[in-house]
Amino acid sequence: MFAVEAQYYRDPPQLLPANYLKFHHPYFTPSEVEKLSDKQRGKLSITQEEKARQQACGFIEAVGLGIGL
Repeated sequence: MFAVEAQYYRDPPQLLPANYLKFHHPYFTPSEVEKLSDKQRGKLSITQEEKARQQACGFIEAVGLGIGL
């Protein structure tokens, strides 16, 4: 999974027209996410961190829907 992402980390593939492909550049690499996640989690368990993340994502989605995104 990460090998494919790493291959296209900076440049999207040029084989398909842009209207057929949704592509984004991740702000953090997977290893950076792991390090920062451990640091941010503090005393929370991985399960508690995931629950908080899901709640935050749900809130962001609700706000986006509320403003028409």
